[in-house]
Amino acid sequence: MEHEPTRGLYACNAYRPWDTPERICIVFENISERKQALEQIRQLVNEQRTILDTVMAGICHIKDRKVQWVNPCFEKLFGYEAGEVQGVDTSLFYSDEEDYRRVGRDGYTQLTMGAAYSIEVLMRRKDGTLFWCSLAERAIDPQNQDEGSIWVLHDVTERRRTEEALYNSERKLTEIFRASPQIIAVSTLEDGRFLEANEAFSRLLGYRHEEVIGHTSLELGLWSDNEDRDRLVEFLKTHGQVQNLETRLRRKSGECIDVLLSAAPIVLNGQSCMITLTTDITERKRAADELRESEERFSAVATQAKDGIVLIQDDRLVFCNQAIADMLGYAREEMEGEPFEIHVAPESRELVAGRVHARLRGENPVSVYEARLIRRDGQIIDVELSAGLIQHGGKPTDVGMIRDITERKQAEAALRASEERFKRLVQNSNDIIALVDAHCMQMSLSGPVEAVLG
Repeated sequence: MEHEPTRGLYACNAYRPWDTPERICIVFENISERKQALEQIRQLVNEQRTILDTVMAGICHIKDRKVQWVNPCFEKLFGYEAGEVQGVDTSLFYSDEEDYRRVGRDGYTQLTMGAAYSIEVLMRRKDGTLFWCSLAERAIDPQNQDEGSIWVLHDVTERRRTEEALYNSERKLTEIFRASPQIIAVSTLEDGRFLEANEAFSRLLGYRHEEVIGHTSLELGLWSDNEDRDRLVEFLKTHGQVQNLETRLRRKSGECIDVLLSAAPIVLNGQSCMITLTTDITERKRAADELRESEERFSAVATQAKDGIVLIQDDRLVFCNQAIADMLGYAREEMEGEPFEIHVAPESRELVAGRVHARLRGENPVSVYEARLIRRDGQIIDVELSAGLIQHGGKPTDVGMIRDITERKQAEAALRASEERFKRLVQNSNDIIALVDAHCMQMSLSGPVEAVLG
């Protein structure tokens, strides 16, 4: 049967049949679709190559910390000619060997977990000049580190210089009112980002100066009610100044205080800002609200804490958070009201009870120590306890922060065992074993030194 031929690209194969060698058989295979697919792949590769060659970021493929491929921007960034860095170790680009080791240690740990790694580090160009570089990398295949990783690099030197210049400018402003007993702060009007704050501000709210500058009042959680800031800004825009606005602020410790705020608009470097003066009026309002506020703060902290928290009165648990309940395998309701002693391993009961009773007697025993607890399933776990004394419900109460350190203790034990095995190996070896430093300078010798060296 004859078929109408189809137009397209064909591959031709000819052969002689074994039974009729005088004939030649020709087989045509239509490869049009295959060629089209290959052409599409080639175009895609060319497009990607064009993008990588023109993108304004240094990009390179690293395998075993050696350069496999870089784009032109990478070569320009470091001042090398095309192909000059092919196959070199990436230590060539670091200004400090410790940075090289740190990126290898921290970065490659992240990559094996499938996470991206980024850091800003001082790099060295071919001509020796140093520049700040933002480095971001991700593994091509986290499950197969042999595939290597992709680096993306940007020169952030100018940004770092700008930040440094801004910091110097802010320091000058700080000196103007650093010694003032009045609580003063300067922040942007739009988002409340602090540009400066004096020492009196730090003393009142409990933050170090560097913890405040560059952060907004909302980021720091300074406002008891965030809407109070909106009302302050609106009143300032409408009336030009604010005098003695009563509100509440939150210290770093979580304690809320009552204050009077006065504010006025100022312009710094073309940016709308405000300067605020704060007067603490907490003492005259504290008496009625102190107990309620303290209990609410404790409850909020205890609920969110990752470490276990317990309150012990008369040797019984009057409170425990969800973290300690989960740690020991109980529901909170099952633990509260029970003697704390039943959750302490026998070998630690005397120690724990002694510390609790000593604090309740007004003594000052060691507040941070290690002990062992018993889970519901009978498993013994190692914990670190940090304890203190508070008033709860009008009674002295032992408060304990409990952290599970079982895995840490196991790791420490494994390390000690490893070191002991190494020590025995060295002591029993018939060979001379030398330990040297990075400069190949002798540090110590072991083994039959005298027998061999005389």
